Amino acid sequence: MSENTSSILPVEQTLGYPDANGIYPSQYIIGKHFVMPFPGGGKNAIAVPRSQEIYITSLYTILVTAIFAAWWITITIGVRYLSPKRLMNQYPIAVVATWKITEPVQASIVMLKCCYDILTAYWIASKSIPPAQLEFPWINFTITIVILLAAIGTVLGGVVAGVILPSRFVIGNAAPANPYTVFFMNLDLYLRSEQSAMKGLQLFQLRGPASRAIATVDSGSLQQQLTKSVLFEQIETPPPDDRSQETSYTMTYTITMTGHEMGLQHASDLTVRLNGTCKFMYEWVYDDILGNSSQPPSPVWTLWPNDELYKPSNLSWKYPAQVPMAWFLTPELREGVRPMPQPISQFVVLPILWDLETDFGSNDPWYYTHHLSGDDHPVIDLRRPPLQCWEMQTWSYRGWIGTLVDVREHKVPNLDLSDGATRVLEKFFDWKNSESRMGSPLLCFLGTLLQPLALESFSRMEEPGELDANIASASADIKRLVYGAHVMAKELFRSTVIDYGKWLSQGGDLVKNHSYNALRMDDGQPFPGNGDFVIYTESAATLRLEDMVAIPVVLTVSWLVVILLWWLVSRQEAAEGKCYSVCGSSEIWA
Repeated sequence: MSENTSSILPVEQTLGYPDANGIYPSQYIIGKHFVMPFPGGGKNAIAVPRSQEIYITSLYTILVTAIFAAWWITITIGVRYLSPKRLMNQYPIAVVATWKITEPVQASIVMLKCCYDILTAYWIASKSIPPAQLEFPWINFTITIVILLAAIGTVLGGVVAGVILPSRFVIGNAAPANPYTVFFMNLDLYLRSEQSAMKGLQLFQLRGPASRAIATVDSGSLQQQLTKSVLFEQIETPPPDDRSQETSYTMTYTITMTGHEMGLQHASDLTVRLNGTCKFMYEWVYDDILGNSSQPPSPVWTLWPNDELYKPSNLSWKYPAQVPMAWFLTPELREGVRPMPQPISQFVVLPILWDLETDFGSNDPWYYTHHLSGDDHPVIDLRRPPLQCWEMQTWSYRGWIGTLVDVREHKVPNLDLSDGATRVLEKFFDWKNSESRMGSPLLCFLGTLLQPLALESFSRMEEPGELDANIASASADIKRLVYGAHVMAKELFRSTVIDYGKWLSQGGDLVKNHSYNALRMDDGQPFPGNGDFVIYTESAATLRLEDMVAIPVVLTVSWLVVILLWWLVSRQEAAEGKCYSVCGSSEIWA
């Protein structure tokens, strides 16, 4: 199949309507075997349209009922064919009743009646016959109980199967991603391109997941789940001597993500743990404030001064802030420096808050306020310290511990992770905005995409200029980003799957030209394993593949056993000249 017919035309022709989360049918594949990720490993599954789920589960419920029916017929034929001659000659009513009844519910009622009759007859007889001369009919009673239990088990098995099967059969709402819709802008072309459409495509593609993640955090709907996967701690530290009126603290965080949470088909147990530490760098803010009589003063920062590995960076912001915002920066390597790959990366959060007016004062490192002469309202001080953060990535898989480099180079024992999946992980967990800069940690990546929504204090403002510094803090800002990074990590792969219909109209040739897609090979084909992850959508139902195969197989085998036993009974009847199927009088035993 050519590229044009396999990757573009079918996608455009099957757009359909999106679900509540904006997922189009073209972004996933229906009717294809895949591995549904679960903690501890995946399960073989197949996705079907949600509208067909009820019909498929109903059909399989009928098949399971037919299996139990076959088992009951097997029991009745087995009793007829395998009953010893001695039992036949004693006319046990249970055996005869089993021959005559082919429905387990009716058989259960008859067996209960048989038990009642046997016990009642023995009780009546015990009143007139001495115990030494009275013998309990253990053979009849035992056979009756056994057949009763078999009949009840058959009935209950069919009922329970009808109740449990749908919940066991349907294991989720996911489908495998369509590998031809996986898209991530080629970074080199993006940096060199002057086409606004390309840049808009890249920013919109990445900002979408970032905005959804932070909106989820702000809503509080996942607060309980987030506290299980994210640890955040604030440790009080003494401030510098010249800032004794301000508070100071160090922040640490741990974000744990699994392949199951990210939707990886073949790597549910792959785990990444992000351990971060953030510290206020008061010494990076200069006291010599820029300014003159015609221009208000502004702060000056020097980032990474006297660092042997990274270039120092001198920055200033000449205009008072209108809203709370921050820059997220990664260090730039010095010329000629080629550091060894390491799991520790750095970034700096530079607050742009000075001169913001607030109704209440604060002594937080970022929101520390002072009063201007003749003004009743406090304003945020100029010299707000940058926040330097170190983040270490630790990757693990079933006892193995290493780095993302090991994952990318396929050095993880027994891990079957495709090239397409490893490329997506690399794009998000080691994103670079230039070749001379170190990769951005996920927290820094998220903050960059969220501008100007990165700080929680901005989201609390009802109108520009109405900042409440008393309830704002750097700790709250960073904690919100940490939670958002975890939520965004769960959407890493989903965010690479785009709706071609929309992008073709907005990006045009930028999407059709596969050189712009970092997740396509030179010949335009997707990298192997581009679709080795699942898309969660309410429009699909995920069915357990083992059950879909096992139930018809068991049904077929059960009825083959019924046919075989029936054939054996027929041969026995022909050989002995008896008809077991019309038993009802003692003459047939003559």
